[in-house]
Amino acid sequence: FIHFRYRSLFVRYIGAYIPFEKNGEKFHIVFISMLKEIIKEEYIVQIKIFLAAMFFLILLLLLINYYFQKIFNHLQSVSKEIYKITNFKLEQRIAIKTNIKETRKIFEAISTVKKGFISFTKYVPPYVVRSLLTEKREAKIGGSSQELSIFFADIENFTSIAERMTTENLLRYLDEYLRNMSKTIQMNKGIVDKFIGDAIMAFWSKESQANVNSHALSACQTAIECQIMLSKIRSTTTTIHLETGNKDAFPHTKVRMGISTGEVILGNIGYEDRMNYTVIGNKVNIASRLENLCKEYGTSIIIDEDTNRCVTKQMRTRLLDTVQIRGYSRKMKVFELIGDNKNKISDSDLEFIYRYEQALNYYTDKNYQKAKDDILKLLTLRPKDLSVIKLKNQIDNKVNKD
Repeated sequence: FIHFRYRSLFVRYIGAYIPFEKNGEKFHIVFISMLKEIIKEEYIVQIKIFLAAMFFLILLLLLINYYFQKIFNHLQSVSKEIYKITNFKLEQRIAIKTNIKETRKIFEAISTVKKGFISFTKYVPPYVVRSLLTEKREAKIGGSSQELSIFFADIENFTSIAERMTTENLLRYLDEYLRNMSKTIQMNKGIVDKFIGDAIMAFWSKESQANVNSHALSACQTAIECQIMLSKIRSTTTTIHLETGNKDAFPHTKVRMGISTGEVILGNIGYEDRMNYTVIGNKVNIASRLENLCKEYGTSIIIDEDTNRCVTKQMRTRLLDTVQIRGYSRKMKVFELIGDNKNKISDSDLEFIYRYEQALNYYTDKNYQKAKDDILKLLTLRPKDLSVIKLKNQIDNKVNKD
C-alpha cells in the first residue's frame, strides 16, 4: 500500500493505492476517504469504550463505598461496645447483624468479654471492677484505713434445718434466702463481701455513702428491712410448701445480725496471684461476735456503741449490756436495734425498754437490790425474754456474792 493525503478546498482526504501490472499494462487501485469520517468512527468507538469503563468504575466505587460503609458502621459499633465495657455498661446484649465473617468474630469476642465481666461482678463488688476499668490499672495487693460499717447475718440453727431438708430443697432455700438478703443490702448501697455457708458479710464504704454516719444508718436500715423481708418470705414459702404437701417444708427462718462501725482496712488482701477485695480489722471481728451474742440475749439485731452513736437520732435502740468481746481489749456497750424512729412503738414496748435500761443502770451502779426489784417486774411482763433472764442471773450472782 502507498498512503497519501491531500486537501481539496476545506476538506481533508486520506487514501492509499496499490500499483500492479497486467498484460504489460500498469494499473492502480485507489482508496480515498474523507479524514473526518474515519476519525469520527474511531472517536465513537473510543467514547463507547470510555463510557463503558466509567460505568464499571462507578459501579465498582459504589460497591467499594457500600462495603466500606458497612465495615465502618461495624467498626463504629465495635468502638461503642468497647466504650460501654470500659464504662462498665454491661446490661445490653449485642445484636450481631453481619455476613462478614471477621466482623462477626469480633462481635462474638466482645460478647464473650461482656459475659466474662458480668460473671466477674458476681464474685467481686461491681464498683471495684468499674474502678479498675476506668482508671486503667491492674489490681494489686494493698488497702487503706477507712471508717466503715460492717454487717454480719447468720441463720439460727442452720445445721438442724439443713439436716431436715433434701439437697434440692436446701439449695432452693439458700438461693431464695441469699438472693433476697443480697438484694436488700444492695438496694441500700451496701456491698456483699462474701457468703460463708449460710452467713453473709457485707459493708458500707465511702464509695457508696457520704460519711460514716450514713454508713451506720444504711447498715441499720438494711438489717431492719431484711427482718421485714424474711418475715414475708416465711409466711409465703411456708404456705406454698404446705399446699404441695412436701415433708421438707421451708422452715421458719430466724436470722441473727450484728453491726459494728469503725476503722478497718479496706482493699485487696492475699498475694499477687490470688486476692480478695475485702475488709479486715477489729471491727469486722466485733460485728461477727455481736451476731453471735444475739443467741445469748434472744434478739435479732445487735449493734455496737459506735454504731448506736451514729444512729441514735434516727433509730430506736435498747441498751442490752456492757460486755467483754472475745479478742477485744476493753468492755463495750451493746445495743438491740429495735426499729426506725419514724415507726410508732407500742406503749408496752416503750415501758419495757425503759424498765430494762433502768434495771441495767442500777446493776452497773452496783445498786443490786433496786436492779433486782425492777428485773422481777420485767419477768412478770416477759417471762421468756432471754435478755431479762440473763440480767436477772447476773444480778443474782452479785447479790449472792455480797
